[in-house]
Amino acid sequence: MNYKEMTGQESGIWIYRKPLDNPRGIICNWDSDTCSGCMPLVFDDGLVWMSMDITTTGDHWKKTGNEVNLSDWLYDVEIIYDANNNVEDEHWDYMLGDVYEHEDYVILAPKDWN
Repeated sequence: MNYKEMTGQESGIWIYRKPLDNPRGIICNWDSDTCSGCMPLVFDDGLVWMSMDITTTGDHWKKTGNEVNLSDWLYDVEIIYDANNNVEDEHWDYMLGDVYEHEDYVILAPKDWN
């Protein structure tokens, strides 16, 4: 299973939970060609998907929110990369979407994104 199959869409917000005192997020795209064991990393020249052996099957990812207010998840998150220029366009005060949690990461899948 890849991230598109898991979330039902091709874009969202990937949040790194560590360090806990300064969580960071990346707004990015994934598709059926993005490897299921990869995670997005930001370098000087942009976003790169690196193989990190993060499985999308079994109990590693749990869908913990269905059409919840994602602004609660974004409150303390610093967006460090925005592939789609969504930060300026979005109203973070209220955005519905689904939440997928991993021990070290969270994927937010906003409802109105594809």
